[in-house]
Amino acid sequence: MKHIFIVNPNAGKHKHVRTLCESITETAERLGVDFQILMPPTKEDGPHMISEAASGTTDSVRFYACGGDGTLNRVANE
Repeated sequence: MKHIFIVNPNAGKHKHVRTLCESITETAERLGVDFQILMPPTKEDGPHMISEAASGTTDSVRFYACGGDGTLNRVANE
């Protein structure tokens, strides 16, 4: 299974984005899971990036929305 993390770079006023990405990377590598971190530069880019990531694999894909309500809404509706 592939794990794709959609991280909103503007969430939380940028305070914890780098720490979050480092934690995701360290944990996923330690567990040996297939993962990818996507940070759409704008909210309009998110749906395209999600669709592209999902269509680029034959494995099952699990998405994680990392941000606020808007990020969750966009990921869930894509």
